[in-house]
Amino acid sequence: MSLLLLSGDVEMNPGPHTRQSKITEKTFQKDSTQSSNSPTETTHEIIDPERDYNLADVMAELRNVKVELSKQIQESVDNVNARIEELVRDSTLMKEKLDAESEKLTELVSENKYLRDQLHKLEREREFQKSHLLRDNLIIRGLEQDKDETWDETALKVRNIITEKLNLDGSGIHFEMVHRVTSSRQMPQLVVAKFSFHKQRDEVFRRAKALKEDILPCEFSEDFTPRVREARRKLGPHLVEARKQNKEAYIVYDKLKMGEKTFVYDASKKQVIELKKRQQ
Repeated sequence: MSLLLLSGDVEMNPGPHTRQSKITEKTFQKDSTQSSNSPTETTHEIIDPERDYNLADVMAELRNVKVELSKQIQESVDNVNARIEELVRDSTLMKEKLDAESEKLTELVSENKYLRDQLHKLEREREFQKSHLLRDNLIIRGLEQDKDETWDETALKVRNIITEKLNLDGSGIHFEMVHRVTSSRQMPQLVVAKFSFHKQRDEVFRRAKALKEDILPCEFSEDFTPRVREARRKLGPHLVEARKQNKEAYIVYDKLKMGEKTFVYDASKKQVIELKKRQQ
């Protein structure tokens, strides 16, 4: 009934179509069931002009929010781009440094290879010089030794062996030096005989090799550098094994010849390896 009084003539006054009227109407309906004296007061409280937003205000507020969000997003994008540019600069600088270090490393590797090659060359030259100095020597093992024996006495014993056992004129053999290896603890100590003429040395060695061990009281062998002696020592068991199998085999300097194959001792690998034909 109260609603009808408020609305008036329905045909002539359909009533306002505003948000305030709806709120007032609903509020009045709610409060009319509670008290007939309170509708005016409740309506006055709900109708707040500050809360009456129209579409234009909403759109304006949304635009402001959009602008603010756009600014924030742009700032974030700018910060990210700045950071990316900084990382790119750092990466470029790091790459330049790495390239420079890589170039230095390449130079060092090249220089190291050159120095290593030069060192190997010097070692080969030194080995050749030592071998050349030793080529006129013979090592004599098992030659009887007297107490306090002098070098001259040792040389005389060698001459007597050459004369009596090798059927050569020992007096005609010329030595530069004959001496015992006093550092050796093995008795009798080794004898090193350095010949003045290589041909005489070869002839003595050839005849000594031809004699059997029971005829010659001592053993004659060639003098080699430590590297060659080590190689021959490692090749020796392979030589013995090959001869047990009736294979033609012999050692020449630091190589083992076995048929058409050639073997050497590789000190770096610590094993005997076969040489390829192009390396022989």
